[in-house]
Amino acid sequence: MFAPRPDREDKPENYFTMTYILEGDEGATNLMILQEDPRCGAEDIVEGEEDNPVLTALTRL
Repeated sequence: MFAPRPDREDKPENYFTMTYILEGDEGATNLMILQEDPRCGAEDIVEGEEDNPVLTALTRL
């Protein structure tokens, strides 16, 4: 994935990987989102600090 930012060009070294894992659990579905971000400065972003558009859309269902 590439999340546009003013200081980043759209090139492979600025991409990151998001993995979505769905698991059934007694009639419910659990969603786990894993983000692997090798970009410089990525460790500065704290979980939950940015809105996740996928989670936002899913909560509306």
